[in-house]
Amino acid sequence: MEILRDLEYGEDPLHKWDLYVPESTAASLPQSEPIGETERKAAGLIIFIHGGAWRSGDKSEHTVLASHLSSLSKMPVAVPNYRLSPRQPPPPDSGIATLRHPTHTQDIVLALETIKVSQQTISVADTSRLFLVGHSCGAHMIASLVLDPPGGEGTQLDPPLSLDVYQSIKGLVAAEGIYDLMLLLKTFPDYRDFVEGAFPTTGSLEEYSVSRYLCRSGTAIPWLLIQSPGDTLIDTPQAEAMYQHLRLEYERNGWDTNLIRRDFESVKGDHDELLSTLDFAKLVVSIL
Repeated sequence: MEILRDLEYGEDPLHKWDLYVPESTAASLPQSEPIGETERKAAGLIIFIHGGAWRSGDKSEHTVLASHLSSLSKMPVAVPNYRLSPRQPPPPDSGIATLRHPTHTQDIVLALETIKVSQQTISVADTSRLFLVGHSCGAHMIASLVLDPPGGEGTQLDPPLSLDVYQSIKGLVAAEGIYDLMLLLKTFPDYRDFVEGAFPTTGSLEEYSVSRYLCRSGTAIPWLLIQSPGDTLIDTPQAEAMYQHLRLEYERNGWDTNLIRRDFESVKGDHDELLSTLDFAKLVVSIL
């Protein structure tokens, strides 16, 4: 496997991404020697969005997961960073703007637009087939990419994900995700600190709960929601709320509700430790 680190997708120091390329396609990278008739692109590209409560986490922490996903799928795996909210927001009267939603997701929009057309990826993979994987707040972010808040609520992405990238998404995996912010705070009141630090202070947090967001018109995208019964940081009702909401949305649009899958039993382990398990990677690639 070949790993390309710190590729750029924007101007901020955190606008970097890593690319994990399996041996079967690594020889197609631009800096590699041509391999003639045996050269072959992978059938798609996996992109993993890390969690960390919108204020921590780094792509470098997910080498084991990315390697597992790439080896099992025979596809390259891209892992971008994004800007984070501060742990201690500046005082309201400081005149210093803090980083809040949707800036994190806006960074991922830019990352996806860049990664899809990067020479590093198009040389090794069919980038018309993208599979997004989001963990924890990363699950909220990928949902924000493909779903829209009800009219007049939340914050629309500006610019939104391009139609070209949106139509290239062939599967979504949301693991140990945060979807319903009000339910989250009811269950874990101590989380108010990082939630209020990550979202606008105007309006209700309910407006930013992706478990209320609407599907866009067009082709239905398969979803897989994963939740470990051993997760002590995010509980199953979060995933169940999102699962039921997506099924209702697909039914409302006349789409096959079997495209919405859930697995709340197969993967064991706590919130972060499960990411390095082979069982988690195997479950993720089942959507391919």
